[in-house]
Amino acid sequence: MSEKQRIPDIIPDYGSAPAAPSIQEQPAGSSGLFRMPARGDGASPVLFVETMSVDNLLERAMLDLDSEMWASAVVYADRALAVEPDNSRAYLVKMMADLKVSAPDRLRLVQSPLEYHPCYRKIMELDDPSVSALAREVNDYICAHLDEIHRSELDEAERLISMAVVVPDLQKARQVLAPLPSFPAADSLREKLEREAERLAGETFRQADLHASRYEWDEAAALFESVAETMPNARLRLIDCREGRKMEQRYREGVALHEKNQFREAADIFRSMPGYRDSDMRLKRCSKMIRGNKVRAVGTAHTWAVVANAVFAALMGLGAVISGPGMLVKYLFGFPVTVAAVVLTIIRSRYRPTKRMWLVMAGVLAAYLVLTLTGVLTFGAGNSFLASLIYLILAGSLIFI
Repeated sequence: MSEKQRIPDIIPDYGSAPAAPSIQEQPAGSSGLFRMPARGDGASPVLFVETMSVDNLLERAMLDLDSEMWASAVVYADRALAVEPDNSRAYLVKMMADLKVSAPDRLRLVQSPLEYHPCYRKIMELDDPSVSALAREVNDYICAHLDEIHRSELDEAERLISMAVVVPDLQKARQVLAPLPSFPAADSLREKLEREAERLAGETFRQADLHASRYEWDEAAALFESVAETMPNARLRLIDCREGRKMEQRYREGVALHEKNQFREAADIFRSMPGYRDSDMRLKRCSKMIRGNKVRAVGTAHTWAVVANAVFAALMGLGAVISGPGMLVKYLFGFPVTVAAVVLTIIRSRYRPTKRMWLVMAGVLAAYLVLTLTGVLTFGAGNSFLASLIYLILAGSLIFI
């Protein structure tokens, strides 16, 4: 006997164990399809007989499978494969032992398709008609049976996938498919779900990008966040949205200041965000309203200040004309000078702060009172050229300062 055929005698022979028929000769139902397991420790002793052939090794393995001694059956099958590496029956025994199935007809009770098992793939590759036909038939039965068992879950997952509008909508379908075993129908739905998730993620990203282009940062951030797990670029865009929120807040503050005619403050804000929305255009508008640190002002208080300033300037202009020497000067220039004082004061006062206008008028009034009390000015005819000049200076202060 050659060395290849010798098998070490690890454990003594069982002695009276009857010979089992080969796998091809196993009668249907001989293993008891619904018999309760007798023992499941899977740690039985392994018997190697020096003169065992491959058929005997596989018959012994089938006996161990029937006794649910899984580890021993695997050892016998491996020994058979060591002698005949392309023996499909040995791979079938190994698969049955790994799945803890005691007989071929009980393979139908397995709750996952055989096609994912490496021994099944090897059986299909070797293509032994008797073994591969059995394995294929059992696998087809299991797949059809699983489809029937999980039909409600499959239909529900299909419905949820078809109704999904954004990526988070697919989460419910994932939860339905998660507990299902791996079989063709479930795997096909899982692949469909992933394709739909990829499609919806791209569509969601485009929608979020559109919202961002419209400066709708909250809507864009919500959409980017929904696809952040599947699209790395979405995380970067989320950072842009956070910065965009800050810019939008400052922009709205600038618009509010602009509408309140606080042009200097608004211009500072718009200047800090070039290119954002219409900030450049608003900055130009604010700049047009600013005239050498004099800003156009409005409001009830400012209106009264303009009226008071115009009346006071008209009086100073009239005083300059009346105090001037000669009747010709009084009649030819009196009315034009008074009208000019009123018009120029109104124009200039539009760009002067209210507080500054009141301070200027208070200063001119104080100067007028001092000059009047000292006798330099008297509002009436008969004054000197100096008095007329002082009136013009006071009127100019009200108009141009």
